Amino acid sequence: SWNNAIANYQKVINLSKDPAAKAEAYYYTGMARWDQKKMDSAMDAFAKGSVQKDAPHAEYCRQYLETLYKSTHNDSLAGIDEFVARVAGR
Repeated sequence: SWNNAIANYQKVINLSKDPAAKAEAYYYTGMARWDQKKMDSAMDAFAKGSVQKDAPHAEYCRQYLETLYKSTHNDSLAGIDEFVARVAGR
C-alpha cells in the first residue's frame, strides 16, 4: 500500500540527518504520490529531495520534478527555481 510506504518514508525524513537517505525517501514519496495522481504532492516531494546536497537521488528528484512541472506549466521550466526555494524552505 502506497499510504503505508509513504508513512514509513516520512519517518526516515523526520528522523534522518543523512541527505542521501532523505533524498531517497523524498524520491519514493514523490513516485508514490505520482502513482496516486497527486501531482502537487509529488512535485513537493521531488522539490525537497532535489535540494539534498550530494545525495544520489537528488538528481532523479530534479528530473522527475522537471517532468511534472513542465506538464503543468505549458511545457516550460519558468519559475521552477522559485518553486523549489518556496517548497524546500530555501
